[in-house]
Amino acid sequence: MMEIEQLLHQRWNDAAALEALLPSRRVTTGRSLLNTLPRAAIGRRSRSVVCRTNLGEVIEQIVLEVRLEHEEFDRGAAIVGEFLRVFDRKRFPLSGGAKVLQLRRAEDDCRQRDDGVWQFRVAMVARVWLPAEAAGE
Repeated sequence: MMEIEQLLHQRWNDAAALEALLPSRRVTTGRSLLNTLPRAAIGRRSRSVVCRTNLGEVIEQIVLEVRLEHEEFDRGAAIVGEFLRVFDRKRFPLSGGAKVLQLRRAEDDCRQRDDGVWQFRVAMVARVWLPAEAAGE
């Protein structure tokens, strides 16, 4: 089954306006190894089981974090705004019959480092339904 981080990366690539603001080749999953700005990384903060049914289905809660670094505040803020337009309060299928029932913004912040680079952070909470086959039951 494709991990949700990979799916967000793929959907970033498919979202023309978001791709125009920050190409998906500048976005990594996990830790970013890109040395130049701007860059973004999609990572997982936590994963927990919310509910297990007698049929073996599982509902999980996954907390994801998107970190963006940009030299310009306005451009970074525009990327975050477009990211939220594309992903906040959305639902979509995953591979293996699983589904993201809801993806929503939990929190976000922005700060400027001493070197002048702007760091944006957006935490997203996903509720994911896994059929018994995908849940390993």
